[in-house]
Amino acid sequence: MRIHYEISRRMVKNELDHYVDSKPSLTREQSIAEWIDLKFKAWIIQNITDDETKFDIEPVTNVPEGFKVTFVNDSDGTRFLSLLGGNKDD
Repeated sequence: MRIHYEISRRMVKNELDHYVDSKPSLTREQSIAEWIDLKFKAWIIQNITDDETKFDIEPVTNVPEGFKVTFVNDSDGTRFLSLLGGNKDD
């Protein structure tokens, strides 16, 4: 199951922009990708599945920022949707 998750404007303004500003040696796209991995990949490992081979995250760095996550098991995708929301991206 593939899901598109859009990061809230408030989180972008309060957390993501600060993170990007703190990483001047990286491009904006690299900083966003790194932040998404740190924040959301870790959350998925803790709350959905601890097997990193069961999902893949693809950052979306244009506005609105977010990511696409693909789960091997539909039940993991369903759990993600119920906890965080997002849209199925078929």
